[in-house]
Order: sequence, then structure tokens, then C-alpha cells
Amino acid sequence: GRDADAVLTELANQGIAAAPYCVEKITDRTGRVLEQHKPEEKEVLSPQTAYLMCSLLQTVVCCGTASDIPGLGFTRPAAGKTGTTNNYSDAWFVGFTPQVVCCVWTGVDERRSLGAGVTGSVAAVPVWVPVMTALHEGKPVRDFDVPEGIKSEKLCDESHAIATRWCPKV
Repeated sequence: GRDADAVLTELANQGIAAAPYCVEKITDRTGRVLEQHKPEEKEVLSPQTAYLMCSLLQTVVCCGTASDIPGLGFTRPAAGKTGTTNNYSDAWFVGFTPQVVCCVWTGVDERRSLGAGVTGSVAAVPVWVPVMTALHEGKPVRDFDVPEGIKSEKLCDESHAIATRWCPKV
């Protein structure tokens, strides 16, 4: 299988996979471009499917296992997935914005427990927040683009149908 960070990169990039690369551009001292890298891109998901998955993973940040993120100071639109092995030997968070994907893994090489209750939200999220804050410094705040064909509706918590004005809680 593919790495979680590669899959989430494709979701953040509206279903487009881009081959990783190290050097973007080489210029001489006068600014003349000697070599420039253009990443190979391939659509692996429809933009609609990628957006729906991003939307689902945003709930992890707003009201799921990574809901501490805004309170820790990262308030940009973000999505992601926490993870923890059964014996608490590994804990991680792979999170992303429309601009950056960052994976934080915590654990020990000997496959021993980090301690009962040391989950991705406890161990990895507090590391992810300052890293992503630094990586976004000077970048504009962006929301995830909504592709054509996506329609949003508010649902009634009681009936689970499209909310009307009589719905007690939307």
C-alpha cells in the first residue's frame, strides 16, 4: 500500500498525485534558470471524491480525535487522521491544509509501549501544531476548494433529513 501522507497529499491536491522531488529550480548568479523541475502529475481520484474525503477528515480536527488543534493555536482550515497501535507503541497524526501535508510519528524502535493512553492525539498532535504553524508563516489562509458538482445542505440532528426552519437543532 501507499503511505498515508501520500494519500492525504492527493486528497489535499484535489485528487492529483505529484511525484516527489528535491530540487525545484537551479539558477546561475545572474538569475538565469539553468534547470527547472516540473512535477509529474496524475489524477488518481476525482476532485469531488477528494473533496468529500477532505471534508470528512476536517471533522477529525474540528470535533474528533484531533480537536485540540484549534485550542493549541492552529486555526487554519485543516484535516487529518490520528492513529495509535494497539499496545501504544506508535502514535501519529497525518494532517494537512490546502498548502502543506505533515506527518508526525512518535514511538520507539524497540516496539515497546509509550504508556497507556499515549495516542496520536496526545503524543503527535502537540508536535504537529508548532511545525505546521511555522510552515504556514507568511502563507495566506486558504480553505479547501469546492469542486463543481458538490452541493452542501444543512441536516436536522433530529430527523437526519435536510433541515427546515422547524428543525430544533441543525
